[in-house]
Amino acid sequence: MASRVHPRFPLAAQQGRLEPEDLEQHPQLLLNEGFCTKPEYREAMRYSAQVISADSFYQIREMLLAGVGFAVFPAHLCKPLVEAKQLIDLEYDFGSAGNLWPIEVLWRNQLGVAGEWFVEQLLE
Repeated sequence: MASRVHPRFPLAAQQGRLEPEDLEQHPQLLLNEGFCTKPEYREAMRYSAQVISADSFYQIREMLLAGVGFAVFPAHLCKPLVEAKQLIDLEYDFGSAGNLWPIEVLWRNQLGVAGEWFVEQLLE
């Protein structure tokens, strides 16, 4: 995960690495608490008091493209947009840049081929 923003968003024009104070001044797009977002994860990813909540990464993507705010956004979901220069990466040395988030997984025997592949991927 890294922070992304539309190229015309004010944070995109700042020179050098950003500080937490730079992010506090702008709207941040975050997933609502719920199925895949626990309160402690959401709080760990929050850098602004100006939070705009969304129900899905799709909604965040569309708001990013509209220049509404900045977001901590999965690299694999926005790689084509970054390559097309529709979004840019924000540079900073603090917070969630490079963080790995723990997940809990339960499974039972007889998963089938797809389930076994999935568990293998998780264990790598």
